[in-house]
Formats: sequence, structure tokens, C-alpha cells
Amino acid sequence: MSKELNLLSRTQMSGHFTMTVHGGRRGTMVLAEFDNLITDAGLNDLFATASGNGLDRCQLGTGVAVPTAADAALAIPGPATTTTSRSWTFSGSVPYVAGPPDYTSDYGTLRFAAGAATGTWTEVGMTRNSAPYTLWSRALIVDGGGSPTSVTVLADESLDVTYTLRVYPQNGDVTGNVDISGTNYSYVMRPASVASWRPYILAADRYAGRTATGQGNMVAFNGGLGARTGNPSGSSAPGAVDLTAAAYVNNSLQRSFEMKFNLTTHNVAGGIKSLLFNPISGGGNGGFGHQIEFTPAIPKDNTKVLRLNFTASFARRP
Repeated sequence: MSKELNLLSRTQMSGHFTMTVHGGRRGTMVLAEFDNLITDAGLNDLFATASGNGLDRCQLGTGVAVPTAADAALAIPGPATTTTSRSWTFSGSVPYVAGPPDYTSDYGTLRFAAGAATGTWTEVGMTRNSAPYTLWSRALIVDGGGSPTSVTVLADESLDVTYTLRVYPQNGDVTGNVDISGTNYSYVMRPASVASWRPYILAADRYAGRTATGQGNMVAFNGGLGARTGNPSGSSAPGAVDLTAAAYVNNSLQRSFEMKFNLTTHNVAGGIKSLLFNPISGGGNGGFGHQIEFTPAIPKDNTKVLRLNFTASFARRP
């Protein structure tokens, strides 16, 4: 039983910087707040191909060139830090806004110690936390009206750069039809448990699948879909699947992967009416669950191997 489903679950992301100094005669003072541009390198290298965390190193610069998606580094890079003042959320809840559009958000704060960021700065970026320091995002420092400006850090001040990441799940259901072993199935797919999607796990663990044998936390249900804040209903049969990720094509911003359900797994009474799965790495870490309902139910049992191919997509939010 094998078929590719034309599913494009489009997850979008946006980022925001806040720069705050501490100590010295100015005390605690917010210097600037502004949005960023997530780069092609961030999406292609750090996000799609699992080659290094992109939210654990901050760099300042003195360039004034307008950021573009093709930027691979700051225009004129300066000092960088990996010192964490406030860590991202690895477990537990994060803020969720029901929308529409709905999204979760989280933030990490990186600190430049007193004397480490002394000077005047015009740009800032988040980069990979090890060489070659691939650029995840870049922004010119702007004032409240959106015009480029500069900030000055004094020698006796420490600088905190807070980076907030928002994650927007697929808006609305994806529907279609598919033929599996000569039977036509209609399907409806939507995100699941969206209030538990943790942004750092998305950026650190990557989206759109990995190749792995016996990857867990794929669950079959004999009931229908839940709300986007919930999961499918009915009796469930959790189990591991074999994942095979297709090669990623730069700038395609999507990746396909096969999930192989073996003979002894996901055999729920009455057949598979719904599936709950996670395109990050197959597991449930940090949310990012998706659910799909089939009509009629797929008659999976211990005499059948089921292979389903899914495509996940991702993008910076306009």
C-alpha cells in the first residue's frame, strides 16, 4: 500500500529584535526594537538540512546595506556572543495567540558583557553557533518610524539582544483525494495541538523530516480529526515508522519524506481513520504535530505495509 499525497503544510516564521543595555549611568535602557529578515541561507542550510542551530549566536555590525534574502553574512561584521542570558523554551508551554492567524512565540536573550560591545552599531544578526556561522537572520537597526539608525553601547554597559521568533502553522485545511491500492480515499489534513508548538525546537531540530529507522510517535486513530488545538479522536495505536527524507533543493522551501508503517504497527480496530504525525523528526518533541483524516478508513492490518509520502513547506512570513 503506497501512495504520495499532495500535502503542502506551510509553516511560516517571523523574527523580532530588542536591544537593551544595563549598567553604567543609563541603568537599564531599551535602545531599539525592530523586525528582521530571515535569510535564504537560514532556511536552506540551518532549517532544511540540519547543519547547526541558528538561534544561539548574535553578531553586531556597522554595515548599512539594506538586508536581502540572499545575505550570507552581515555587511560589516563586528563582535559576536554565544552567552545566554535567557534560554529558549525546550519544554513546557509558550505563549499562544489564537488569531487568526494563530501563532506561538518564544525568545532567547544573548548577552554582550560590559566592554564586549562598546561602540556604535547599525546592524545585527543571528547566526549559526559554530563555524562557518551561517546567517539565520539580518536586520538594520531602525528607529520607531522604521528609518535606519544606530545605537551606541558605552564601555561600562552590557548589551542584551533578545530575539523573538513567531511560528505560524498552516492556515486552514488541506484537502484532496488519493488512490491507494485501487481504492479512492478523500483526505483532510490540518495542524494538531498548535498551542504547544515551541519555536526553538522548530529551528533547532529542523522541519520536513529526517532519514531514520524506527522513529517514534506516529499515531493511528479510528476516529476523526480534532480541532487544530487538539488531536484525532477514538482508539489509537502508536508506534514507530521508518522515515526516508528526499534530497532538499535549495530555495524550494519544501521537502518530501516517506513514512513506512510496518506489518506490526498502527493496526487499529476498523482501520486508520486518522493519523497524527510530526514532520520535524517523526517524534512529538516541541509539538509541530499534523493530523490527517481519510474517508473511508485505510484497512491497515498485520498483513499490510503502508507507505505514505508527505511534503512539508516552510517560509519567512511576509
